[in-house]
Amino acid sequence: MSLAADADSDRARRPGSDESVGADSSESGSTSFVETRSDEKTATMGASARQVGLAEEDLVDKRASVRSINSALERQGSIILEKGEEATLPQQVFIVLLVIATALLFLFLFSGLPYCLGETIYVGLSSVYNLFPYVFLGSLAAATFLYIFDVRFWRGPWMYLGILLVAGTVLGFSTAMLLATRDYVVAPIAVFLFGAPFLFLSLKVTIFTRMDAVHLLNALCAGLWLVFALALGLWLSWIIVEDNWWDLKTRVDFYKRMDCSLKNSTSTITLDELTDEVISSLSTEAYAEADAIVAGCTSAFVLWLLPFILSLWAFTFSGVLYFIARALEQSRSATANTRSMDPLAQAFLMFVSLGLLGIYMASGIAGAEMAITNMVLALGFLALVIAAIVVVAVFGWAKVTQNLMQTPLGNRLLEFASSDWVKAMMLMLISPVFLLYLVLSVFTQANRKMWSCTKPLEPEHRSYMITANAHEMFQSVRAWNWSSVLIKVLWLGVLFFLFSVGVTRLTTLFLSWLNGELASVSFGITTVIFFLVGICMFLLPPVPGVPVYVSGGIILVSGAEPTLGFWGGIAFTMAICFSLKMLAIVIQQKYFGEHLASTRVWVRSFVGVNSIEMRAIREILLKPGLTLPKVSVLCGGPDWPTSVTTGILRLSLVSMLIGSLPIIFLIAPCVLAGAMLLRANEGGIWSSLSTMTLALAVVTQAGAMLIAVHFIAKTSVEKREELMQIPPDEEVLKLERNSERRNKLYSVISSWEHSGYFLRFMLVFSALCMTISCYMFQLLGSYCFVSFEVSDSIENDLGGNALNIVKPLGWYALLLFAFPTCFLILYRCYMNHMVSMAYKQPDHWAQDGKDMA
Repeated sequence: MSLAADADSDRARRPGSDESVGADSSESGSTSFVETRSDEKTATMGASARQVGLAEEDLVDKRASVRSINSALERQGSIILEKGEEATLPQQVFIVLLVIATALLFLFLFSGLPYCLGETIYVGLSSVYNLFPYVFLGSLAAATFLYIFDVRFWRGPWMYLGILLVAGTVLGFSTAMLLATRDYVVAPIAVFLFGAPFLFLSLKVTIFTRMDAVHLLNALCAGLWLVFALALGLWLSWIIVEDNWWDLKTRVDFYKRMDCSLKNSTSTITLDELTDEVISSLSTEAYAEADAIVAGCTSAFVLWLLPFILSLWAFTFSGVLYFIARALEQSRSATANTRSMDPLAQAFLMFVSLGLLGIYMASGIAGAEMAITNMVLALGFLALVIAAIVVVAVFGWAKVTQNLMQTPLGNRLLEFASSDWVKAMMLMLISPVFLLYLVLSVFTQANRKMWSCTKPLEPEHRSYMITANAHEMFQSVRAWNWSSVLIKVLWLGVLFFLFSVGVTRLTTLFLSWLNGELASVSFGITTVIFFLVGICMFLLPPVPGVPVYVSGGIILVSGAEPTLGFWGGIAFTMAICFSLKMLAIVIQQKYFGEHLASTRVWVRSFVGVNSIEMRAIREILLKPGLTLPKVSVLCGGPDWPTSVTTGILRLSLVSMLIGSLPIIFLIAPCVLAGAMLLRANEGGIWSSLSTMTLALAVVTQAGAMLIAVHFIAKTSVEKREELMQIPPDEEVLKLERNSERRNKLYSVISSWEHSGYFLRFMLVFSALCMTISCYMFQLLGSYCFVSFEVSDSIENDLGGNALNIVKPLGWYALLLFAFPTCFLILYRCYMNHMVSMAYKQPDHWAQDGKDMA
């Protein structure tokens, strides 16, 4: 637990403290072992002090140290939020140069640019990988020791020893990450991405304590912008001027420098034979064979791509700091007791994850030749965590939640954060960590009872086996509605499988099969079949438009090239895909949206037509013409849900089609990416251009989504009173009132208390199987499935059997997924039957309800 959490908990429970008011609310969900009056608590405190042999003055001193920690934390927050001195020009120059120097040092040590040490350090770190387990376990043991013995409460000379031990532990973990480079090639990048932001922000509390935080953030932004331009410029000039595109020639060069092994160990081709002269003289077939063999060395690709990763990090982090600086300025211009954060900053931070998710899905659909998908996902998750930590560190969690509550969207997010869905996510992601935390808290609590250098215990906490914070968390988790949480774990697993396996792999398989089947068909018939199949795919809610556009660039361009030429085929394919999208909008809006909305009230209830957000979307989309908010909502949102929502809201089809015209700027890069995959075997820059154009499409989609969320949040706040005046959908209100009783009855019947032991066991076992299968799909994906691209052939690459894409370990993962999925179906049928029986026989439920399950 954090220092602030422990210190606040101690301060809130201290008798006579000003903060003791409201302590009960901070302890919500926990069961107190002792409830006494103030005089009884004082007597018990004295007895407890004598029992552990502590003098009264020692107890006072220890609590005074806790109060000093709280005051330090409060001062730290005020240091950042309060206005300071204006930064001088030399100070700003120093900060900018420090940022640039740090980035250049990182490039010099880990990139593959000329005169850099990237390959030397990567090879050197890989050679000492055997030290990784020892360093990591030693650092983990040190961190465990420091937590158990409450290093944050050490005072006097021991405090300096504690600081050294903490610094050594952090250095140990950083060293362990670097030593893991052989298996985790992004480890050096992760160390830099995590360490650099806190190095820069530490300037406020170390060197420039009097400098205004806004001036510091602005200087950091300027430095990061220069890093972005410098790193991107160096990388582009290197690959363009010196012809270092990620083609076979560059790949062979990096493979030699990184000492990578060939993908096909049985091949007669060696790296030494693939000289520049030999590569330039290879035929198309020989080039394709050599290109397929020289693949699979992720470290080589990371070395080549590192300047671009650095530029992307600088751009993202500068955006985070920019929005934080603007939020600080806005908070100071507001009233004295109000801290308001720019809604655009909220949207930026919340939807960075969606943009990175789009990159992850796009890279998976593009069929990267290496484990780039997992690399991008890991770096994206790390960037999101760092952004969240920075925002909370500057504003504090209380201020962040307070600002979120000022918007309807923020309120929905906070409500969702306390829902069973989030609890299910936590159970899937961090349950092992929580169990380890409980075990460690047992030892921490025992030390607090024995040693005076640890956190002082309140009398009512001395009977706990675990720490007060762990006890509070345990009691809160214990009070969960476990039936609901475990069922939602199963649903989350199904959704994860649908998008991780269904959309990425099954869609790729289908499009590859379609590509092969249409290869021998005339171009006209190919176009008609592709159009019909594309329409069917657009009508499936989970299928995004990106794979359809990319496959169009592969299938249609190859068919049109003999008659229209390569670029003419690209233009024709863009027109077909654009027409396909427009027709899909018509069908989705008029049939799925308007028809289902008029005949199925539950559809309107499901999308929340009476919510402020939906009313804000309606307000935005009713604007005539091509306004930026309207275009961002129509083009930035998911394909199927967006068009269906416009139909449910009964908006003008012509207006929606006009607002969707800019979708061509999202279609074009996807078609180009697919078309250039056809030229990848010819060498040159085609393979690199395919990756870059697809990345451009995803970034554009993420940007449109970010802008859409910003305008929805802005409209919800600024026009809240007007939106509240819109008459609600009475049929939806009636449906919600009628379903309320059934939902409550379902909740009671399916609750953990009314579930028998067998049903509880099945819920736990199914959730465990589902969680293990999801971890296998994500972490062991390369061991579960064969790497397969849209441009690959089922006949040649999978032996003519599409099921060969699943490796033996993948079948075990699918079995672990199938069992809980079948149980989920049976469970839903069983519970619906029990609810129906309870409706028909209310007396039977009242008498035997507890024995139903």
